[in-house]
Amino acid sequence: MKKLLSLLGAIAFTSSASTSTLVACAKKSFERFTEPEIADQVKRWIIAQINAEDASDVVKYSFNDIFTKAALKQMAIRLLDTNISKYFYASEEVKRAHYTGVSIDISQPDSLLIKQFINFVEQVALDNLSTKYFTGIFNSTPLETTIAGQGYAPDYQTEKWYVGGTQSYFWTGTSNIDYKKSRKEQEENNFKIQIKSAGNNYNDFNAMSENEKKAALKVRFKDYYIHVEVPAVIDKIITATYLHQNEIKRYGSVDNSVIYLNRNSALFNATQSWDTVSGARWKSYLKMVWELKLDKESLDKLFAGSGPLAKVEELNYNLTNYKNILTDILTKMFNNKQNNAFDNMIKDGIDPIFGISGFKGFVGINKSKNDIFTILSNADAYKQKIIDTATPGIIKSGEGTDPLSYQFLDANKRYGSVVLVLPIYTVDLMKNMNINYKADNKNNKELSLTWYGSGGAQTDLDQAWLAQQGGAKRSLSWLYKEKGYLGTHNETGSPLYNDKGAPIDIAKNTKGQILKWIEYTFAQQQNLQTAAKTRLYSLAFANNPENVYSQTLYNAIRSFIIKEED
Repeated sequence: MKKLLSLLGAIAFTSSASTSTLVACAKKSFERFTEPEIADQVKRWIIAQINAEDASDVVKYSFNDIFTKAALKQMAIRLLDTNISKYFYASEEVKRAHYTGVSIDISQPDSLLIKQFINFVEQVALDNLSTKYFTGIFNSTPLETTIAGQGYAPDYQTEKWYVGGTQSYFWTGTSNIDYKKSRKEQEENNFKIQIKSAGNNYNDFNAMSENEKKAALKVRFKDYYIHVEVPAVIDKIITATYLHQNEIKRYGSVDNSVIYLNRNSALFNATQSWDTVSGARWKSYLKMVWELKLDKESLDKLFAGSGPLAKVEELNYNLTNYKNILTDILTKMFNNKQNNAFDNMIKDGIDPIFGISGFKGFVGINKSKNDIFTILSNADAYKQKIIDTATPGIIKSGEGTDPLSYQFLDANKRYGSVVLVLPIYTVDLMKNMNINYKADNKNNKELSLTWYGSGGAQTDLDQAWLAQQGGAKRSLSWLYKEKGYLGTHNETGSPLYNDKGAPIDIAKNTKGQILKWIEYTFAQQQNLQTAAKTRLYSLAFANNPENVYSQTLYNAIRSFIIKEED
C-alpha cells in the first residue's frame, strides 16, 4: 500500500537537475497545490508513462501535445484509475493464489498477472472497434468517414478496401499488402497520399478471417484505437477491478478449508437473483444476444421442411444440453456467407467467445429498474423480450408455434429477424471452476458452490439451482458441465496464457473469458461505478483525503474518499 500511495499521492514532485521523483510529501502544514492546476512535471510524467510503445506494465495510449486543463484532469484520473486497478487486481490474484497454498510475486512490472489485465483492456477495446466498424458498414456510415470528422485518419487504405472522400495513404506497391502491418512497416514509399472519390469496396476485408479482420482494423485505425477506444475501456476499468474482488472466499481453517462462491459479491449479486428461501425462480440480469436478419423468403426457409429452425422448440430444448447446437447448427446459420460476405444483414459484430455474427453484445440489465443499461442499438422490437427472457434459445415474437411466432418483422414485412438469447446464470458459470497458479497440479483447487452465511450456516447453491430446472429449463447444461479456470494454469498445470498475457485458446477456458466480459459489462452500470470509486479510492488513499495533494484531482474525486474516523 505504501508503494501505491507513493505513486498516487499528489501527483507531486521534487526536482533536481537530473531527475524528477514522484513522492507522497509529508507536510507539517497541509495545503494542496493549485498553481498550475496540473504541473508541467505531471504532464511529462503522464506522457512518459502511457506513451511508451514497449512498456509491458502500462496500458498504452497517447495524446496530442496540446493539453487543456480539463483534458489533463481527465488523463490524470485515467492514469490514477489504471494504476489503482493494476494494484488491486493483482492483490486480489495474490489472495486467490494464497487460498490454494501458493505465494506469487506481482511486484515486477512484467508480471504475467498484470500482462493479463492489460491484454484484456486491449482485447475489449479491439472488440469495441470491430463492432463499431461493422455497424458503420451496416448503417452506411463507414468508420473511415466518421473518424475523419473527428480529426483522425486511417493509417492507410487500398484500392480493394477503401472509402471514398477521405484523405489517406493508398497502397502503390507491386507486392501483396499485409493488412496486419503498418504503413511504416511496409515502407512508406509504397504509399501515396491522396483522396479517392470512388465508391465503397470491401472485397479484401470480406475475404479475411474474423481474427485477421480484427488484426487489420487495429493497424488501420491505430491512431483512433489508442486515442479513443482504449481510453473508453480504461474509464470503466476501476469498476471492473472492484467487481473482480471478492468473487470467491475461503471458509474454515487453513488445513481444513474450502474455497467457495461468494453469492453476495458485488458482481454476482448484480448478475442474478438468489432467492433460496421462498422458492422463487432465479432471474439472470446478463444475457448474450445475437440477431440474424434476412429477407422474408430466406427467413421462411429456415423454418420450412428440413430447415434448421423447422423444429425450433426442440432445438431450443437441445441447446440447453448440447454445446454443438450453438457451435454447429446455429453458428452455421448466423455465419452463412455468400461471396465472402455474411448473409446476415446485422453487422454489429462477431462475439469474442463463440465467434457468431450479428452479436448485439453482453446485455446487462439493472434489476432495480428492470431496464437495460448497456448499449443495445436497433433492438426496439425485442428489447423487452430480452429483459423478460429466462431460458436459452431463439425467442418468440408472439404466441403460438407457427414460424411467425419466432420472427420479428419489419413494418413492410419484407425483412425479418430471429433473435438468439443465452441468459448467463452464476452457477452454470462457476460450476466445475478450478483455481491454479502453478505449472503443476499439486495446488489445484475446485470451487465449492456451498454458500456459508453468518454463523457458518450453509446453503447448497448447486442443489438450489438443480431444483430450478423444472418446466422450461434455464440452465445451459453444457456450460454447467464444462471445466473453467481462474488463475494462470489449468488443473494439470498447463498454462492458460502466453508470455504476452493473451489467452492461449479461449475455447479451452470459455467460462473464464465469459467471467471477464461480465465484469466489464457490469462496469458500465452507474451505481456500481459509484460503489467502485468509493471503495477503491478510499483504500488507495488510506481513507485520508490529505493524501491527495492536487486540488484539481481532489475536487474530482473528493466525494469518493471516505475518511476513517480517528
